[in-house]
Amino acid sequence: MMKQWRSLKAQAGGNLLFFRLGDFYELFEQDAVQAAPLMGVTLTSRNRKAEDEEPIPLCGVPVHQFEVYAHKLLDKAKAISVAEQTEDPQSTKGLVRREIVQELTPGMRLLANEDRPHYTALIVGKEEDWILAACDIATGHALIERGESLEALEDAVSRLPIEDLRIPHGTKLSCSVGFQRACHLLLPRQARARLMEAFLLTDLSDLPLQSELEMQCLGSLIEICQRAQPLTPLRFTPFQEQAHLVWMGASTRRHLHLFEPKEQNLFQLLDQTQTAFGRRELKSLMMHPTQSSKEIRNRQELLRYLKQKPFERSQLRKSLKRVYDLERLLRRKRQAPQLFQIAQSLQASLEAVRALSDELPFFRELKEEFSAFEQLSQQFERELSWSEEPHAGWIAEKVNPSLDELRELQKRAQKALSDMELSLREKFKVTHLKIKFHQTHGFVMEVSRSQRDKIPEGVPRVQSLTQADRFKPSELKDLESKILSLERRIREAEEAEIQRLYEELERVRPALSPALKKLARLDCFQSLAEVSTRENWSSPQALDKIGQVRLEEAWHPLTKENFIPLSFELDQDRQRCLLLTGPNMAGKSSLLRVAALCAFLHQIGSDIPARAGHLSRFDRISCRMGAHDDLLFGKSTFFVEMKEVAQMLQGATEQSLLLFDEIGRGTSTYDGMSLAWAITEEVHGLKALSIVATHYLELAALEQSCKALKNYHLGVREIRGKLIFTRKLEAGPASQSYGIQVARLAELPPALLARAEKKLKDLERKRSPKAPLFEWVESQRYV
Repeated sequence: MMKQWRSLKAQAGGNLLFFRLGDFYELFEQDAVQAAPLMGVTLTSRNRKAEDEEPIPLCGVPVHQFEVYAHKLLDKAKAISVAEQTEDPQSTKGLVRREIVQELTPGMRLLANEDRPHYTALIVGKEEDWILAACDIATGHALIERGESLEALEDAVSRLPIEDLRIPHGTKLSCSVGFQRACHLLLPRQARARLMEAFLLTDLSDLPLQSELEMQCLGSLIEICQRAQPLTPLRFTPFQEQAHLVWMGASTRRHLHLFEPKEQNLFQLLDQTQTAFGRRELKSLMMHPTQSSKEIRNRQELLRYLKQKPFERSQLRKSLKRVYDLERLLRRKRQAPQLFQIAQSLQASLEAVRALSDELPFFRELKEEFSAFEQLSQQFERELSWSEEPHAGWIAEKVNPSLDELRELQKRAQKALSDMELSLREKFKVTHLKIKFHQTHGFVMEVSRSQRDKIPEGVPRVQSLTQADRFKPSELKDLESKILSLERRIREAEEAEIQRLYEELERVRPALSPALKKLARLDCFQSLAEVSTRENWSSPQALDKIGQVRLEEAWHPLTKENFIPLSFELDQDRQRCLLLTGPNMAGKSSLLRVAALCAFLHQIGSDIPARAGHLSRFDRISCRMGAHDDLLFGKSTFFVEMKEVAQMLQGATEQSLLLFDEIGRGTSTYDGMSLAWAITEEVHGLKALSIVATHYLELAALEQSCKALKNYHLGVREIRGKLIFTRKLEAGPASQSYGIQVARLAELPPALLARAEKKLKDLERKRSPKAPLFEWVESQRYV
């Protein structure tokens, strides 16, 4: 057996090999040493009693819990190969044949209880000109992206996210992905054949591939992904070009708390979805806001309808809650429990869709697409039944007469076992004798230790336990042979029926994938309607003209409690740049986030947290705030800040929304002020809508030279040395930064604060005479 294991281990390479032995998967040698602590199982060994052999490290997990333990390894960036028994042990003499039937990596998962995507990707090209193909094999989603910078590549990697990265031999690209391997590209003709098979196409023009290299890239990736299920061809859903999307960098998503921190983020707030694929659709919408006016209006129409129909929405949620993750179930191994879940989900989906009205084109399309599955759903309902056994009882009665006959014989066999138990008790004069089934020894006669002497020496003993002994009389052995033969025939008959039903499912599967995509969209927007109703959000008016934001009484969606609503306007011609001054704690960062989040929510088709809103469409939403470093890569806080600013300016247009919080504060005062000044002038010149929040009060003078720049501040009052924040946006620059007063709020020691105030007065006395420009600044301060 170990010789067979070593042969398969050579095929698995660096993967951890799960070797099937009966009801367990075993790992040996260094695989066991490496995997046992990661899975949290005990490391043991074979040949411990053999004096002439070294013990072999060993650990194992039950087959029915494989996914749980596999998850733990995949989450630690390990890869797994699964060696299954490909012969029936009951009918095989000698060593059972085993073959590697599956390869799983962090990005290649086929687990049904997952609602987040796991992408495997292949990159070709170089930093300034790359192509990325990505696939989520568990759902069949595939895509192609292109880019022209390392920053754009890193953004794609984090946005999808990519957990398994393949790079062709000879390509030099560095990405922060924990699991990476080198690979070979297929030849063009091989890639073309692989793509046509995977997407069920006769013409590759249905895929948005712009070059032969893209075809090779995607075809090679699908070849790699097929290793996750080599015995069953993986099918993928044809995809469209991802054009007209809003560009949002990874840092912007982080600053706006779209998906992190885990404890409180926007995705958690918006997620009232009822299905796993609806949850993935919501995340996809949030990852890819659209620029399309038509698409935004279609989404708003769907959202408004669902908001106006609370009872229908409630019924829809109840139906969707009964739908399993069909996208993933359809791609798992063909097994009876999974088929039953598919049948239940199909029935619940049809109930949800039937209850929709015909008022919206989207509903009419959805009903038409799902009507094609009515007949199959009815067939499933007739022919399937629930069973607690994993491999038996799933086919209903009167479906297969031969199967019904075998089941009747099985019932008689159970009666025969009961009769034999009584007969053996009488034969051996043992009152507490029981017949039990053991996974290894089959049917056995169990007798307590106190009565074992009553069993004659000639009766074979198969096992001794602490409290009992187990025997196998000849008559029990004969009956066992008949019963196990019967069970095998029943299992084979049921398996044939299950495979027949799977074939019926396979006929409608190409039409089922796009229908599920629409159902996911419905679940996503009922979720947004639920949140909008609960949070009292409003539907924004979409403006066709570029460069305008007008928000009335808007608030931050994650900090609604005690948040004083803000009203403000950005306009391309009159005030496209707001220069926001004022002390810490006044609410400058909150205003920036409110503006960005309302624009973002608008462009995914959601309502917004405001009494009313009028918003143009943006080609990019970029937000720079907070302070963080990247010391692992030698990047200081200030360098990271400047790098993010550079990304924001690069590619910005008059259709962009740019938001800057405290730029230039990571270096000396004059360096920082000079950079902030120049960046603000640059943003104004780009004609992008922008808000610049700063402590550099001197920047207020830019209102003289930048005609579409306007000064604003968030109100603050000082009463007897204490600050009162009004949180209201007011015209004009702030009068001072109130740094010492904010420090007092933070409860710094009084002696320290007194020393700081004295030093501030000394510095102000020594300051050089004011230039006329800054005299103007002081004359404009309102507070």
